[in-house]
Amino acid sequence: TIRWVFVILSIALGLSLVIAINLVNKSAINEFNHSSKVLRGEASFSVIGKSGEFDESLFNEFVGKKKEFGVFEVSPVAELSLLLPNSEKINILGLDTFRSIKTTPSFVGSLFKTSDTDGVNRGTKQRRFDVISEKSIFVSNSIIKNLKTKPGENLDFFYSGKKLSFVIVGILPIVSDKNLAVVDIAAFQNVFGKVGSLSRIDFKVADNYNVQRSRFLVDKHLKRKKYDRFLQTTDLDDLEKKNDNLSRAYFVNLSILAFVALFTGMFMIFSVLSSTVKQFRGQFALLRSIG
Repeated sequence: TIRWVFVILSIALGLSLVIAINLVNKSAINEFNHSSKVLRGEASFSVIGKSGEFDESLFNEFVGKKKEFGVFEVSPVAELSLLLPNSEKINILGLDTFRSIKTTPSFVGSLFKTSDTDGVNRGTKQRRFDVISEKSIFVSNSIIKNLKTKPGENLDFFYSGKKLSFVIVGILPIVSDKNLAVVDIAAFQNVFGKVGSLSRIDFKVADNYNVQRSRFLVDKHLKRKKYDRFLQTTDLDDLEKKNDNLSRAYFVNLSILAFVALFTGMFMIFSVLSSTVKQFRGQFALLRSIG
């Protein structure tokens, strides 16, 4: 009886380890992803259009349900991929600066501390309007290096057969290895003819709220409103893959430990059954001889 108790306990221990390792690993990855996004200034998750752009009226609907979703801030985003004069690809984002500071601060530009093209230093209050000016653009370090541009110079694009020019007024200090530029979302919509449409909506989850729960509530809202036919939630897959790789070694080691516990339990079952059969071998032989 005691041996069978130990067998059952060993099997239960192995199964418990397998289940616990999976739960802990998933929880750790989710928390690490959230912490990484906070440090990198990235959104917790986003809502994007399955076939491209969608009506910006949905943004106001999500803003009104921030508390219900456990969301700290919601930010609209418009995006286009164009070519630079040197034929390199560049992504241009249209952002609401006052909202993106709370959702995606990594995309918030910093004004150059230099004079304008006329060589006259303007006041701080006047330079602040550069953030929302229709001709202002913030660029990444890679664009500055590749095109060898300077503050106050124009950055030209060709879009729908038209030449468009923006004035470089600042830099994206966090983004350095990507060809990325940011303009005010109202200016983006007017210049590129995208009035009333968005590419995605970024969500920043409150610190005291679970990211997966917030995303589940948003998905539930999309299904209830039948928005899931053209909208879906998403996050940065590349970052999650990196975080998953970091924990994979620990996950594999602990999984091996759990399987060792299971094999130990199976070996104990085999040993107990073998010893039990040996104990009753004489009785089995007697029963066989008497038919």
